[in-house]
Amino acid sequence: KLPWQGDRSDEMGERERIQQRAWEFGLPCVDVDRIRPDLLVEARESIPVALLVKHRCLPLKREGQHLWLAISRSNDRDALEAVASAIGCRVHPVLAVPDAIDEALAGFGELQ
Repeated sequence: KLPWQGDRSDEMGERERIQQRAWEFGLPCVDVDRIRPDLLVEARESIPVALLVKHRCLPLKREGQHLWLAISRSNDRDALEAVASAIGCRVHPVLAVPDAIDEALAGFGELQ
């Protein structure tokens, strides 16, 4: 369990807040729980798990020099820049529920 993981009882309210924030900032949003784990693992290749945990972000999809990255804060430039610098490609933000990102990251830790 990651340090900031909490109770998921308010997840539906959190999803609605993320969707509203995504709409306000003109960003896409994603339900991480509905993405096949094997696709997440494929997108994560060459990105250190420690970097993802530090910035609380999750790679969703990679196509050539483009990576779609789940973040929980619409203004998280540090995460976007750190991942872009680490892998040398353009990073596109996608908003997601923080607890869902945490669970997926915990699964990555088990793969190491």
